[in-house]
Amino acid sequence: MKGFKKFAAPLLAAAMMLNCAPLSTSAAKVCYLTYNGVRIAKVGSDGAYYMLDMGTPENNSRYLNILMKGTTARTVVLPEGTFRMNAGILMGSNKTLRAGDTKVILTDPQKQLIRNDCTATNYNSIKNVTIDGGLWYIVNNKDMLRDTSTIRFNHGQNITIKNATVYTNFRSHGIEIIACKDVTIKDCTVKCQGTPIEDRREEAVQIDVATTKTAPTCAAYGSQYVAGQTCRDITIDGCTITGSRALVCNRTDSENNRFAACIHHNITVKNCTLYGVTAEGLVLNNVQGFDVINNRMLSNNTNLSTNFSCGLSAMLFGVDPDITVYRNHIRDNLIKGGKSAIIFSNYKCSSAKYGPTSIKNNRLYARAGANKTLNISNTCITKLETPDNRNFKW
Repeated sequence: MKGFKKFAAPLLAAAMMLNCAPLSTSAAKVCYLTYNGVRIAKVGSDGAYYMLDMGTPENNSRYLNILMKGTTARTVVLPEGTFRMNAGILMGSNKTLRAGDTKVILTDPQKQLIRNDCTATNYNSIKNVTIDGGLWYIVNNKDMLRDTSTIRFNHGQNITIKNATVYTNFRSHGIEIIACKDVTIKDCTVKCQGTPIEDRREEAVQIDVATTKTAPTCAAYGSQYVAGQTCRDITIDGCTITGSRALVCNRTDSENNRFAACIHHNITVKNCTLYGVTAEGLVLNNVQGFDVINNRMLSNNTNLSTNFSCGLSAMLFGVDPDITVYRNHIRDNLIKGGKSAIIFSNYKCSSAKYGPTSIKNNRLYARAGANKTLNISNTCITKLETPDNRNFKW
């Protein structure tokens, strides 16, 4: 029973058991995990728990959440095919959820598919989590009924989402990361469905600061979870993302600009395709220390007078005290925009400056003309290098 003792949290020990029996006289033993006498998972030779389809969305949600709760390390594998749930997955720490090609459908359009509770600050609400694979979908997505994220993690660390396809709509986020560190989103596809809303520019993937306005789900847990905490050490690699805006590092001017100097650090975006349907492909608001490498990004906004039509936008709204510590690189990208391909600014804060920044070996397109591809305030960067870029009218 050693495997069982490692698996079950103390509160579940009385209800959860491993039952092993041979399928035939010559076969090896097959072990199942039971909860209150109900088989919920088969134990694989790899030590993972292979979730059974429990027959109804209610039972699927109930028993999967039993496996996901607590901090005990475990790997859970979803059954093949379509797996329906009536409530989302509330993740605990030290969990790996393998979904493969399974289509996971949440039958309540107003709930989130994957989330975690706020239980501690300093990136300690959740840690050591991997989501591997799966097609994640909330019903009636095209009808634009919701503005909740499909997948959301907050105040956590060491989080990986890989090989997943995540659906959202033009009112909401596919993946939302709030006040987290050491996060990797790799080889994922995030798709928006429904009809774009011209004056609403929600991002398909959002890297967010924790404030009452930007993170109301965190505010519900207490004011300590919305004190301007930011993200750091985030990598987006090999992803295809489509949204009103594709990928955004967020900021806010709420509460009388109280959080203007809350800065995200060390953001890497590489090998991605970022398509902004009504606004930018990539937005780096209040970010110091970014690497944007070998991406294809564009804005389909054709208004040549608005910053929303730029392919890549980087803006500072407050002063980072470690200004010279962080270097920024934009290289080997194809970037297309309307007003400009790339815009940099220290918006309403002339003392805010980026550290040394290199914009190198990019193919840059602007609908406004080849001489408009770079739109960079000469007061917002301590040292700027722009070698070997090729500029085109789009």
